Amino acid sequence: MKKVNLIVFVLFSVTAYGQNPIKFNNPDAMWNVARTYPHANPQYPNFVETTTSTYGYSVDTLIGTDSWLKLYRSQDSTFILNLKYLGNIKEANGLVDYMDTTHSIHPLYNFNLQPGDSVLYKFEFGNYYLKVGNIDSVFINGAYLKRFHFLEPWFPPSYLNEVWIEEIGSIHGPLFPANPRFFDSEIPDSTYLTCFKLNNSIVWNNPYYSLCYVNIILGTHDLTKSDVKILPNPLSSDAILKTNSSLQDAILTFYNTLGQVMRTLMNISGKEIKIYRDNLPAGIYFLQLTQDNKLISREKIIITN
Repeated sequence: MKKVNLIVFVLFSVTAYGQNPIKFNNPDAMWNVARTYPHANPQYPNFVETTTSTYGYSVDTLIGTDSWLKLYRSQDSTFILNLKYLGNIKEANGLVDYMDTTHSIHPLYNFNLQPGDSVLYKFEFGNYYLKVGNIDSVFINGAYLKRFHFLEPWFPPSYLNEVWIEEIGSIHGPLFPANPRFFDSEIPDSTYLTCFKLNNSIVWNNPYYSLCYVNIILGTHDLTKSDVKILPNPLSSDAILKTNSSLQDAILTFYNTLGQVMRTLMNISGKEIKIYRDNLPAGIYFLQLTQDNKLISREKIIITN
């Protein structure tokens, strides 16, 4: 198995949002989480699917003497249709508790952790204590929030890449500490928070994603052979993407084998698109071409030294 050294660049953008505070249990909080995974068929042997879930609160409830918020998930970008109840959330003094649908209570986040502290993660194969490696701060929505970087467990060929943002939660989604999983480093496999919103206004966005809600799936209109070619492939410098049909305002997205977006080219048009290697290191990448939110092509390229 090959060793993968994962380097995470998590950047932030800020949208001023009045006096509405960033709190994990803010009733107006909403999370968009994108899941990327292989979903091939004979026509698209390299196709990688991305679907986005939206998490948010609907109503609060009183359990005993404590007030809890009911958490839901939906595949609907507007968070209106097909809401699935996931449990309840309570926060006090930087501690977030999660009550699942069986009414069992689990500690979800402790935003008071210090470097060297550990958090229990319950994986399918057993329990593991993740240790906080370092803590820095990021400026979001007019305030400095702590960012917790956890040390990477070594379970080749898998990776975890766990990072918390104070009051926003894990970069893998709000409930990830309650249902953690490792990701396969040898195929496109990832789950990442794309946006965190308050009252449907973005206060944090993930720079690896051009949109908060990404839904790239194979429909019946996609089951024809792609007419896209990339020449040369493998490539050592630049290449040309050619298509028989002229593109209009299409989007070309570069993914690495971890499912992370490495580069996005917007508003591309024509039948030939120049692909610049720039500073992309040697390796395997997946190029996904979409137009009008429909898949045009998903191609694998190999970059050599």
